[in-house]
Formats: sequence, C-alpha cells, structure tokens
Amino acid sequence: MATRLIRKCGGGGSGGPTIVDLATGAITYKDKFVNIYAILQHMKDTNPDTYKSIWTSAEYQLLLFTIKKIKHVIHQNFQVDEESLHLAQPLFFSFIESDKKPLSLNDQYWHKHVDTIAYGSFHYTSLIYLSDYGTDFEGGRFVFYNDNNLDDSHSSTDSTNKTLIIEPVKGRLNIFTSGGENVHSVEKVTKGSRYAI
Repeated sequence: MATRLIRKCGGGGSGGPTIVDLATGAITYKDKFVNIYAILQHMKDTNPDTYKSIWTSAEYQLLLFTIKKIKHVIHQNFQVDEESLHLAQPLFFSFIESDKKPLSLNDQYWHKHVDTIAYGSFHYTSLIYLSDYGTDFEGGRFVFYNDNNLDDSHSSTDSTNKTLIIEPVKGRLNIFTSGGENVHSVEKVTKGSRYAI
C-alpha cells in the first residue's frame, strides 16, 4: 500500500528514507516535503478518468484495525485508557532503500535521537515492521542506548552502549515511551529495502 501510494504521487526522497505522513499529507519528494492530498486533488481535477482512490476500502480497514491493535497493546502495557488514547500525527510509512545515498542531514536516519525532540508532542512511539531483517534488507536494526547522550560519534562501534537491538520482522510491533529515557537510532540499511509504519 505504501509503495503504491508513493509511486502514485511521484514521491520519493532524493536520498535517505521516503516518508508518507497520512495525518498531514506530507510525502518526501526529492529534497523536500510536499502535500500528497493536494497532488491527489489536482490529479482528480485534471484527469478524473484515470484518478483512483488513495487506497482501497480493504487497505483503509486494515489501517483502522492496525490502529485499534496498537491502542490495545499500549493499554495493556502502559495502563492508558484506550478510549482516551488518540493516535495522531505523524502517522507515517517509512521506506528506506539501501541504494539511496543521503543528500542532507535529514536523510541521515541512523543518528541517535529522542522522538519528543525530533517530532514534538509525542508521548508514545509505535512501529510496525512491514519487512524482514536478513531477508528483505540488511542493516536497519532498531537500537536503544544505555545513556541519554545524543552524541553518536561512537555509536556504531561502541556495542557496550547499546541496551537493546531489535531485528525488524514483518508484523512485529515496537512500542516505547518517546522521551529521553529511550534514546535510539536505526542502523544504516546496507542492502535491500526496509518498510515500517
């Protein structure tokens, strides 16, 4: 679904990851973000015969089901009431291709970071992996660190600072609080393509 959406709108970053944010309509396009909903509306207005819905009914139902499951897991593990939990922006698909070289600092997804700093008002972060480590791609593992130091000049060589390394598996859900207690990064994807939502 994500790759079809990216192709349909001509999206894709020039370097590093491609991101489609379903909440805001932002999609990476070359070296910037553009509004996917504006592009789709223009396609519909200029060529209604070839325009198709952004996704099928089954894909939309799958997205709603996935959001419901994420809320349930957050409730079970963090005792947050499901009815008061609203998943908000960004709600994005990420697509990292090993053959795309970074062209800007934002393309360098492998740096250590904290989600509340990087994205604003996050309280919890959840990731669902849509491809398999070791089969669909190499590298790209998710890494939590022992300390809250964002200096990652030695993070790729210092294995003693790595608290937990998660190997993405299709369907695996990774949920964590988004503050400074969970400094993390993604290893460079060295082969293939890594997908997550």
